[in-house]
Amino acid sequence: MPQAPKSHRAHAGKPRDTRRYGAAERGYDGQWTKDKTAALKQMVAESGDPFCRYCRREVAKTLDHAVPPSRVGPVGSARYWEQFSDRLYWIPSCMRCNSDKGDRTVSELKRERPVMYARLVAVMRERGVMIER
Repeated sequence: MPQAPKSHRAHAGKPRDTRRYGAAERGYDGQWTKDKTAALKQMVAESGDPFCRYCRREVAKTLDHAVPPSRVGPVGSARYWEQFSDRLYWIPSCMRCNSDKGDRTVSELKRERPVMYARLVAVMRERGVMIER
């Protein structure tokens, strides 16, 4: 079977990341599911707004970390868990927007997704958190 040229292969020439962590190791376990569900219900009840804070079209069914814990410190570190569990930085979002944002930092989001960045800043400003960078 013919193979694609090396330049077209996924991750060609990049060193393999040997530090792969499962979802549970990163904190996305049964307890996260319970906390997420309760927090999402509370946030929607308090604001009266069930929609995704990024696209404003779909109902928010998950929570996004405004500042990705993986970009604050290594998995398992105190800074990682502090950022992971800080509800102030949880943003109600739809699955598509949460996936689209991924683990982008605020400055990457500003450069790559300016509309999403503007909406994130607006939500955080409402909470009294200055996240602009």
